[in-house]
Amino acid sequence: MILFLLRHGDAQSQPADDASRPLSPLGRQQAAVAGRTLARLNSIPALVLASPLLRARQTAEIVMNELHIAGLETTEYLSPTTDPRQLLEELNGRAPVSALLVGHLPSLQTAASLIVSGTRDAGLRVATGTLLGVETPERVSYGSGVLQWLFSYEQMKAMLREGPPQG
Repeated sequence: MILFLLRHGDAQSQPADDASRPLSPLGRQQAAVAGRTLARLNSIPALVLASPLLRARQTAEIVMNELHIAGLETTEYLSPTTDPRQLLEELNGRAPVSALLVGHLPSLQTAASLIVSGTRDAGLRVATGTLLGVETPERVSYGSGVLQWLFSYEQMKAMLREGPPQG
């Protein structure tokens, strides 16, 4: 399974209700760049799951628009404080070939750490708009994933300016 983990783009600080915070203009740019990066890498997810919080849904929708795909689904298991084990159970129950997971700190970073290293803190730093590519066996378990790449927003912008990858 190939997992693409994306932390939502930068969000506005208002309204006070955290679940309703929309993306800022920068956050919309971050999401579009992530979508263009996935397209450039020919990495089109078979499944797109996002947290039900507005900024994550908006991020996923913008990425999907860039990839010309539909079918966004939401899951509570990508919410900020969810236990990452629940996300792994959901992925194993669905067993997609590839999936884009759009979520928040700390749960997204913790899930990535657990999948790659088997520990809760593998030293991955996932700022807003950061995109990770992780290869896993068909059944995801702690420590079963291999981190293929981790791109910050700035790195993705630079890669897109430089043209298509060589090879």
